[in-house]
Amino acid sequence: MNYVSQDNRQYDGRDNNEPMQTGKWNISGIDIIGDIASIPEADGSFDVIMCTEVFENFPDPILAIKEFQRLLKKDGMLIITVPFCSLTHFAPYHFSTGFNRHFYEHHLNHFGFEVTEMTTNGNYFEYIAQEIWRLNYMQKLIQ
Repeated sequence: MNYVSQDNRQYDGRDNNEPMQTGKWNISGIDIIGDIASIPEADGSFDVIMCTEVFENFPDPILAIKEFQRLLKKDGMLIITVPFCSLTHFAPYHFSTGFNRHFYEHHLNHFGFEVTEMTTNGNYFEYIAQEIWRLNYMQKLIQ
């Protein structure tokens, strides 16, 4: 099995001087650094593409889906995990607070993907509880 990693940008960990992401961001183990919509690999190069928790950081996520379709072998598998809602992070590379299932159903189907499973994790009330819990931590960061 061969694993290839890709990162969209060379994020430096400073989060545009906002106190959302701190510390160093280690990209030393990344194989490909570049635009997610233009990965320098041949058509049909991958059996599986796993894209986890980054769709909100793509300026044009539809182009990413199109690129995944190009890169996957026939009958390949695309695994995507995404936050439903997120605060700004990795600025200036944060473009959306999240997408709902209708976005994925529409665009994945448009590019020929068969959605075999879509699972949600949490709900509105759990999200609100998470953000209330985070208030104390965030207040300390901005003082």
